[in-house]
Amino acid sequence: MNRIYIFPTIILLLIGCDGRLKKNGLEKEYYSPGQLRQATYFDHGKRQGISQEFYENGRIKAELTYQQDILHGSFRKYFSSGQVKTEGLYQNGSIEGDVKSYYDSGQLAAIIPYLNGKPHGVFKEYYKNGAVKVIGQYVDGRGEGEFTEYFPNGVVKSTAYYEDNVIHGKREEFFVTGQMKRKEIFDQGQLDGVVHEYHLDGALKRIEGFKQGQPHGLAKLYDKQGNLLSFWQYKDGLREGRGWDYYANGNWKMEANYKNGSLSGILKEYYPNGQLKLKEFYVNGLRTGEAISYYDDGQLKGRASYLYGQLDGTSKVYDADTGQLKLTAEFAREKLEGDTKEFYEDGTLKRSSQYVDNKKHGSSLEYYPSGILKKEIIYQEDKIVAQKQYDVNGRLLDEMAF
Repeated sequence: MNRIYIFPTIILLLIGCDGRLKKNGLEKEYYSPGQLRQATYFDHGKRQGISQEFYENGRIKAELTYQQDILHGSFRKYFSSGQVKTEGLYQNGSIEGDVKSYYDSGQLAAIIPYLNGKPHGVFKEYYKNGAVKVIGQYVDGRGEGEFTEYFPNGVVKSTAYYEDNVIHGKREEFFVTGQMKRKEIFDQGQLDGVVHEYHLDGALKRIEGFKQGQPHGLAKLYDKQGNLLSFWQYKDGLREGRGWDYYANGNWKMEANYKNGSLSGILKEYYPNGQLKLKEFYVNGLRTGEAISYYDDGQLKGRASYLYGQLDGTSKVYDADTGQLKLTAEFAREKLEGDTKEFYEDGTLKRSSQYVDNKKHGSSLEYYPSGILKKEIIYQEDKIVAQKQYDVNGRLLDEMAF
């Protein structure tokens, strides 16, 4: 951080009746010697006239006008380029009248009227091309009445109503074509009632109920062709009861039941062809019991056991082509515990390993397709301590200890 240097230039220090020194004349503050930061005039200890602040590049940053140490008169703030950023007027310490803001290009960005130091009246914001961006109204510094937002081409983008600076009542949003995009109702700043959302062509996209700012009631989602994509129910912001997700062809994608926002009971997922993909059971949002998955032709893909949301028990995976068992594993609270086995396509054992607390511990065996032992590795807590390798006839080829 740059140190500020203060030099009383053309300044007289007068002693007032209270015995304290009072400034008179021009006082300058510097970022560093020769690099001006601020210049202020004083009259008997009070700021008087124009006070200027500068950027480190030497360009002016702000101009304020004082009268007897009170802001009174015009003010301006500048971009570091020297272009005016904001300008307005103070009267007896309060901003009064129109305050204008600009883009760094010099184009007008906004006009906001002030009364007694607070925004009051109709204000406008503009795009860089000069088109109106927003029109609204303030009363005593708070938003009141209709606020309208526009696209750069002049088409209305949204309309909303405010009461005491809080959105209240109908709000509508539009596409750049003018077509309705969204309709909703607010009650003291919170969504309340039914929200309607539309596709660009006017077709209904979404309908959802709200109560005190939270989803409540039915929620439906549609594609551009009018096909229902989802159907769910909410109560006080949480999913409740049975609901569905759909494919565009109308087939179910998922069906589930919720209780107090948590999955409860059977959940099913489907392929686009209608074939069951997954079946699970939930208690208080946690998978419990057996989960079964299928390939899109109906062939069994896998089985897994869960307890309170964690893998617990035997898990099995089946081959998509042959239906043969491909892999088995034992879990205890989401950790591998016991034997895991991998099989060839014909069902012959390919590999087996033992786990303790999710770490390999004990014998890990690998077999040739003929069933003859190919390799044996001994583990202790995931570390190899011994290894043997055999040829296709079962003869020992190599043996190592670690």
